[in-house]
Amino acid sequence: MNNLSIFYCSAYFIPIIEAYSIPTRNPIYHIAQDISNKDVIHLSTSHAFWTKNHADEAPFLVTGTAEFGYREGNASMSAQFRHIKSFAQTNSSTFILVDTYNKCLRQLDITEKSTSMLLGVCDGRGSKGTSSEVLFTKPTDIAIRGQFSYITDSGRDTIYMMMLIDGPPIIHKLDRSFSSPTSVAITANPMIFYVAVNYGITKVNMSDGSLIVETINTDAALISQDNDGLSKISWNNKEKTSLAVVNQYTGFIGMIDLNTVNFPLLTVCSACHTPGVCAQLTDPMAITIRETTSPDVQELVIALRNGSVITTADSRTLQDTAVSSTTCSSSPSFFKGL
Repeated sequence: MNNLSIFYCSAYFIPIIEAYSIPTRNPIYHIAQDISNKDVIHLSTSHAFWTKNHADEAPFLVTGTAEFGYREGNASMSAQFRHIKSFAQTNSSTFILVDTYNKCLRQLDITEKSTSMLLGVCDGRGSKGTSSEVLFTKPTDIAIRGQFSYITDSGRDTIYMMMLIDGPPIIHKLDRSFSSPTSVAITANPMIFYVAVNYGITKVNMSDGSLIVETINTDAALISQDNDGLSKISWNNKEKTSLAVVNQYTGFIGMIDLNTVNFPLLTVCSACHTPGVCAQLTDPMAITIRETTSPDVQELVIALRNGSVITTADSRTLQDTAVSSTTCSSSPSFFKGL
């Protein structure tokens, strides 16, 4: 039972089937399963990029240092960052990192452990670049579907569409202002995507050539935010019919069924009987699904502010059994979310 603990709230049980931490215990801002290897999870913190193989006890450092800064890296010298708030994988070895407070996108080759600037001005200058440079103020998220990607810049109330082709990327600023966009998730149709903004979760549809924005949820528990507490959205199932939303400021996690726009929001108590595995499962920062070797099982992976990661039961089962409110009692610690 070393890797099994139980969240409980009355008769509602959520098993934790795996728990681990990054060695430095820094907050984990983003987490995602490898696109080609189901046994690998990638994570980003303020200073570094990490990878976790399923057979290993803890993630290992790919690149990054204990200091904030800007420096490109290679096999003999680690790169420096100022908050990797998000990343996206383009192929088996290449990632695009959102280096938020360096105000740029950077490309990482995990095989060579090398980084390079992709877009922006990677020294935190932001608006002081030349007219030919793509300028970010506070880039927060990136999502990729095929050759299309979308980047949120909450500092400029802007979303950029980027085409990933041979040669330099082609980037286009959407002709609309979004109020502090913090996160984005693309549907199977790359012209339709969802965005977390400061008044709710919105759907953006550009499939017919126009830009249509529809607000689908305005629950305050998920959209309240401060400068460092963001609402992050990700797909809760591979069919892309349900969104998982985590709010780093309020600490709540919810799921939105896009077919019914049903929105269960849970407050769940945790009972930890395995010391060191789940001492304090609070402050969720990021969430993703982990597809397993079984096509019918998708696990929910939650990253926490204290540098811990927990893997729970099948995400669709959790959503099916979710209730709108729960009363907690007699628990040694408190976990807001699933």
